[in-house]
Amino acid sequence: MTTEQIQTGGSSSASSIPAILVVTRNGKLSEPVMEYGVNVAARLGCRLLIVFVNTLPLLLDSVEKQQQFSASIEQSVARIRAKAKPRNIHVDYVQDTGRINKVINNLCHIVKRVEFVVIDKGINLENALSGSPVPVFNVLSVNRAGAGYKTGSHLKTGKNSQDGEKRSRMCAWLQTAFFGALTIAAYGAIIKYPEAISTFWNKGRLHSFLLIGSACLFFIIQIRFAKSLSSLLRSGIQDAPDQSEPKKESRISSNKGTMKQRSTTAR
Repeated sequence: MTTEQIQTGGSSSASSIPAILVVTRNGKLSEPVMEYGVNVAARLGCRLLIVFVNTLPLLLDSVEKQQQFSASIEQSVARIRAKAKPRNIHVDYVQDTGRINKVINNLCHIVKRVEFVVIDKGINLENALSGSPVPVFNVLSVNRAGAGYKTGSHLKTGKNSQDGEKRSRMCAWLQTAFFGALTIAAYGAIIKYPEAISTFWNKGRLHSFLLIGSACLFFIIQIRFAKSLSSLLRSGIQDAPDQSEPKKESRISSNKGTMKQRSTTAR
């Protein structure tokens, strides 16, 4: 994808304005996402770039389905532009095919000055976070009286992700210790009782099948132990270069400060 494929709704000078990516996986934008995107763009002085991602291109192989998808996109773009026009918000849109995380990552590198990403319902949050170098917001509709939607922001760095890493590391330690103990016990039984194992094998028939099953179980335990140990070692290697983390946090903090400053100015 290139910047020429982005369908603009006005002058090309809008490319210098900070952008908010609004991502949906079908041809229709939900009403809460439209309202949230327009309101935030107005407060921060940003433009909106609507991203329509076709994650299942094989389902749109017929001309009729492609026309229906394009018609849905045009309707959604017309609706959000109608909401954005009275507030002087520039709206562009782009259609892409593939995985959500790859599309987000690609656009964040192509489009200049992407502030953050807003994802529509039906998009997996972890998938979006894995490809986004900027904060990701998901919009959830609320049915209570007087409230139309609520939002939650998610970053790839922070307390929640650190807690998740600690839990996964603890699970890796427990699995390694458990399967390691089973492996040691199995080897100990083979070394300590070789005659009993030989006698059991020589009985034949059902006893031989049981012995083969025990050998398969022993093999599976060794594989699980090796996988748990390799996962534990990989997590230790990934945690080693932690010196770069303060730089990432400072960059995110500066972005938050810029967003707050723009919000105050807009008000």
